[in-house]
Amino acid sequence: MTEKIIIELNDIRLEGVFKTSDSNFGAIITHPHPEYGGNMHNSVVMAIEQAYQSKGYATLRFNFRGTGGSTGNYDTFNDLCNDVIAAYDFIKGRGFADIALAGYSFGSWVNAHTETILNGLIHQLLVSPPVSFMDFTKINGFSCDSFVICGDKDEYAKLPDIKNHIEKWQTEHFEIIKGCDHFYSGMIGQLNSIIDQLLQ
Repeated sequence: MTEKIIIELNDIRLEGVFKTSDSNFGAIITHPHPEYGGNMHNSVVMAIEQAYQSKGYATLRFNFRGTGGSTGNYDTFNDLCNDVIAAYDFIKGRGFADIALAGYSFGSWVNAHTETILNGLIHQLLVSPPVSFMDFTKINGFSCDSFVICGDKDEYAKLPDIKNHIEKWQTEHFEIIKGCDHFYSGMIGQLNSIIDQLLQ
């Protein structure tokens, strides 16, 4: 069942789409940079959602504050982390005990900085973390398993930069899609297949 939801966080209201499941597994999916048109309806975000649903996960994608129908604005990085924490509390409150974080581009950057605050995540999926564009230097590792996917033509996640980071992160799985750019043009099907394999 698909449900349009509102997550209330103090005076902020975050709009989201929640799809339930009969399992104990849930995934929170975060979107690319809102200043460049990113939102929860992005095609890559939707592909990630579909891949998790096909494996029996409940899914929650939402708009960060100030994006789409979500109110407010983010003044600091902590505001965005608080949005992810609120989404985590929401899906936990729906009875899902085993939670994964999945982020695309900017969303993976926010998730990477939020992951250590959350307890008991089963894994984190970073799709095209923009390490060549945004600052990931404070991320020295994760408290849960991490999976990274990117294309070899990604100008925001250049392979030499990605490889330097994943060695430090001790990433369990690193997948490269040949001929793929940051926007997964013509590559959504391959992305979906890789996520499907990672979730086996």
